[in-house]
Amino acid sequence: MRTKTILLSAAALVAGILSSQAQSNVYSVNIVGYVNVNLQTGYTMMANQMDVDNTGTNNTVLTVYGTNLPSGSAVYAFSGGAFGPNATYTTKGGWAGGVAAANAALNPGGGVFVKVPSPKTVTLVGNVMLGTRSTPYANGYNIVGSQIPQGGLLQTDLGYVPTSGDAVYQFDSTNQVYFPSRTYTTKGGWSVQPAPAVAEAFWLKSAAVSGGTWTRSFTNQ
Repeated sequence: MRTKTILLSAAALVAGILSSQAQSNVYSVNIVGYVNVNLQTGYTMMANQMDVDNTGTNNTVLTVYGTNLPSGSAVYAFSGGAFGPNATYTTKGGWAGGVAAANAALNPGGGVFVKVPSPKTVTLVGNVMLGTRSTPYANGYNIVGSQIPQGGLLQTDLGYVPTSGDAVYQFDSTNQVYFPSRTYTTKGGWSVQPAPAVAEAFWLKSAAVSGGTWTRSFTNQ
């Protein structure tokens, strides 16, 4: 999966309001961005790193992908330790697979498997989440990604705090296989520290008995 991101397409949106009595500027603190993701034929693990309405809570498979996927695509969401029904997209019929599939939660920091029938560049657009935000994860397997459209070393750059026994599994969309797992122990650190790319989701197998949260802080400066 190759990605390109532009975060600051509108770092501060300025609108001039002119009238016979006053002239003022209205500023928005939002960051509107987009990410181009080059999907290969077959499966790709994708993270949502944009928000639809600045709440961080109302994003779904439908709002994230809209009509951007090619006809015959499918999206597989994982929740509660299992995959739900897949949401499929056809240009003639739109989204299918049931309301629950298309409306499956896909908030920033969440991830899904996307299957496309042919190579396609998909553009994801939305607000970059500001402030301190946390992505919850459960004990065991989770599909997660960075809440911020940023790639880098999972702990060093992206702020994930590991628990001894954690394992990360990244998917190679070019060859349609998993890379070797990356594991963490308090004595030895990471076997190899994972480095997810922009818009890349991955499996996190958490060893924390009660799960935990992956917290990120990002400000518009």
